[in-house]
Amino acid sequence: MAQSKVPTLSYRTDTAALARLMRTHLGKTILFTDNADWTNEDIVLGYRAQHHIESAFRDMKNPHFLGWSPMFHWTDSKIRVHAFYCVLALTLTSLLQRTLHQQGLDLSLSRMMELLGGIEEVLVIYPRQPGQKHPRTATCLSERDAEQGRLLQVLDLERYQPV
Repeated sequence: MAQSKVPTLSYRTDTAALARLMRTHLGKTILFTDNADWTNEDIVLGYRAQHHIESAFRDMKNPHFLGWSPMFHWTDSKIRVHAFYCVLALTLTSLLQRTLHQQGLDLSLSRMMELLGGIEEVLVIYPRQPGQKHPRTATCLSERDAEQGRLLQVLDLERYQPV
């Protein structure tokens, strides 16, 4: 009977070498803290939550939304004001993300800003009729997808749309 020409793969694990590698090189993190009243669990949870802060700094580097740069200021006072409104923007967008999270919408900053930026108000100006002092106008929101509709609903933004 002819043998199949399909290649086969066989492997084995050297469990002693893997155990030695795990014991000596893998998974070691030493945490130092000056919070003597924290439990070990609190220290580990605080360490694991640092990704939120790192994410905020990454967001501040996003030139489209919260961008710290480019900064076209040279005096200390203007740089401080620039820093203030960047941190203020980060705080407000973080509060908005938190509000959305509490309502069951978990969106990244860039996705949230993209969705909100896509909601536009359209102003229609009708030709002025004889005897009218001002032309008649009407406003409406642009077409939006289901995710944008959910954002409008959760944030109750439709209350700002004129009737």
